[in-house]
Amino acid sequence: MIAGGPNSVSTGIEADAQALATTVRLGGADRYAASRAINGHFLSSASQVYLATGEKFSDALSGSALAPLTDAPLFTVPGTCIPAETLAAITQLGATKVTLLGGTATLSAAVENLTACSSD
Repeated sequence: MIAGGPNSVSTGIEADAQALATTVRLGGADRYAASRAINGHFLSSASQVYLATGEKFSDALSGSALAPLTDAPLFTVPGTCIPAETLAAITQLGATKVTLLGGTATLSAAVENLTACSSD
């Protein structure tokens, strides 16, 4: 498994991995789409989800160790809103609890209120 698009993990590394074993890339157009692809590949339902900013790595890094302990996905978000596709994925999972990883400096009140990013 390769987690991330070609900007995160090169196509050269993907080719090397493919030469060794069947390889699946879980990525997307950006880090938010990649988090949805990764979560969608491994989980079909979850009562809880975690959100962390995709702009800095520290909260998501610690969340990546925490989330599997509770069989919960970790979604990255911009920090100022939640992509509509991520909100849809959370709903599709059936989650009833959302835990924010990070303070108000990294996740705004709009994230806390589950506000979708505008499509402007």
